[in-house]
Amino acid sequence: MTWDDGRHLFGLYDALYATLGSRAGTFSNDAAVIRSYELSRLFGEQALALRAQDCAGPTDAALTGLLAHAADEDPTGVLTLFFVTMVVSPRLLVWLRDLSESELPDEAGVMVRAGQALLVSSMYATGERLAELPLVDTTLLETRVPELLGTLTALGWDEHLGPRR
Repeated sequence: MTWDDGRHLFGLYDALYATLGSRAGTFSNDAAVIRSYELSRLFGEQALALRAQDCAGPTDAALTGLLAHAADEDPTGVLTLFFVTMVVSPRLLVWLRDLSESELPDEAGVMVRAGQALLVSSMYATGERLAELPLVDTTLLETRVPELLGTLTALGWDEHLGPRR
């Protein structure tokens, strides 16, 4: 992992941390509120660990905007959790897998493995929580999710969330 990769990863984690944390209290579904706060804390821990390794960088504005858009479209918070779990996390996991296959200094390897473990466990736990919640309005799923996916593709993140070089 290069210094730029670490800064990019920090920016993604920080966007998840800040946006989930700030939006959680606005959601109308109590389970979505709790899970959003939990996810915020977990991503925040990863951002702080990267900051401790001098990998702090700017919060990723594009991801922040996408998360805010999802939150604005569905006041329950369920769409935001769905977007993080089913769209963002798998793409981030693919990039971390690609990083893990490169030559990494020990500290970077630890961060990549910690990120992979976080994503897998959070996807599983959030998926379980989503299965218990009322379904998102199908109109939202049919219109907003493709819109969010289109934005990711336009950003060059159709397969992974790695830096756009």
